[in-house]
Amino acid sequence: MIKISMTKTLIAASLLAASLGSAYACTPPKSHFKNTACTSQSGVFLATKDNGQPVALLDARGNKTADLFAYQAALPSQFAAGIMPVLKNGKVGYINAQGKVVIGFEYDRMPSGIWARGVREDRLIAYANGRFVVLASNGRLIRTFDRSVSQITDYVNGVASVTQSGQRYDIDKQGNRIHPPVVSSSVSNTAASPNQTRITSQTIAPTQPTTTSRITTVQSSTQVSSAPTTALIKREQNGKWGFVDAQGNLRVLYAFDEVRDYAEGLAAVRQGNYWGFIDEKADLVIPFRFHKDGIHPNSATPNKPARPLIFENGKAWIGNLGDGSKMCITKTGINSSCS
Repeated sequence: MIKISMTKTLIAASLLAASLGSAYACTPPKSHFKNTACTSQSGVFLATKDNGQPVALLDARGNKTADLFAYQAALPSQFAAGIMPVLKNGKVGYINAQGKVVIGFEYDRMPSGIWARGVREDRLIAYANGRFVVLASNGRLIRTFDRSVSQITDYVNGVASVTQSGQRYDIDKQGNRIHPPVVSSSVSNTAASPNQTRITSQTIAPTQPTTTSRITTVQSSTQVSSAPTTALIKREQNGKWGFVDAQGNLRVLYAFDEVRDYAEGLAAVRQGNYWGFIDEKADLVIPFRFHKDGIHPNSATPNKPARPLIFENGKAWIGNLGDGSKMCITKTGINSSCS
């Protein structure tokens, strides 16, 4: 169980108030709760027990807006974009000011530093199953990284820094690499400060994936083994889909609304209305750009590929033209004839 002393809670609240001085004046409202702290969200306050365990969220008048007794801990300093990280049964999730769960409890505590991050520039760095992931502020998965990645900083001016196997490089908001790796003999494991100075370049996320936009993995004892396609099995949990190996170990997070079986090393995955494709390392190699209503399953022209969103001989059927003809892409995401 997580234990947080009252002294530490008060110190954290004081430091938080000081750091927010230029944003808004933080004065906890009067209420019947014994311990009340500021959050980084204006007009939202956190009531806690003496040991720091969260009790409730309050508005600026001291009225309770949400009960938090179900949670072990909360991070008021990371309340951003309307959501705050909370801990439940050892798992990290995010709630809004009314206590509604916005991002489910599917994530683990960070391996170093604070146990969870807040949203920065509509992006959230999270950690699950030994991997860093980039999420949108609504919980949509942007990218999953290889286990050899030891740190990802928060986004600053549209760029985050990744540390992987002694190398450091920058990524854009789609998780694509935008700078060549720089060998670093000493890399900090702390998250980037919003005031950190960083050299950036203006980039446009590619509409077609290229080999340079993918994360280069380095073989190591901790890396996920390159399992054959047949070893990855789709599985549903709490309304979301992911993939496990033959032993039932989670290989791809339960983050998708719908998935297709792997074929030729790629699997179609859907978030919202759009399909994209991931590889066996869970990297998004073809972006979410194929609308779910764009495929007419009874199409017969041409005969191959026979099944939608499944690669066959290097091509996948991803939509239909007005006359019913199939539209296909290659494994690099380039439009192609299906024949």
